[in-house]
Amino acid sequence: MSMRTKKAVIYCRSACVEQANPLSSIAKQETECRLFAEKNGYEVAQVFHDCGCTGLNIDRPAMRLMLVTLLASPEPCAVITTSIERLARDVSDFASICKIVGGLGSEFQFTSDHDAAKAAEGAV
Repeated sequence: MSMRTKKAVIYCRSACVEQANPLSSIAKQETECRLFAEKNGYEVAQVFHDCGCTGLNIDRPAMRLMLVTLLASPEPCAVITTSIERLARDVSDFASICKIVGGLGSEFQFTSDHDAAKAAEGAV
């Protein structure tokens, strides 16, 4: 009996435009997400970075590309991110993203247990 590998994409966002600094917020987010993926049995298919983009709206280049990628995926993928705030700062924007991602059969995985509990409770 073969065990299917769970697929995932990683989404990272920072409002600050950062140089190629390995200690940058984006680099730290990606590292944290990759460690989470490895620990939880996910194979990372793609990573999306929105650098210098506010979380106050969802019209961001990497966010759009991620959603198109999920739509084109032959199977659902988990979306791994460090926190809800990386996805959206506005509750209605977060709800919109959840509706789109959930409608594709995908789910969010947060590296922060606190954010995972808030999302599960719908308290966002």
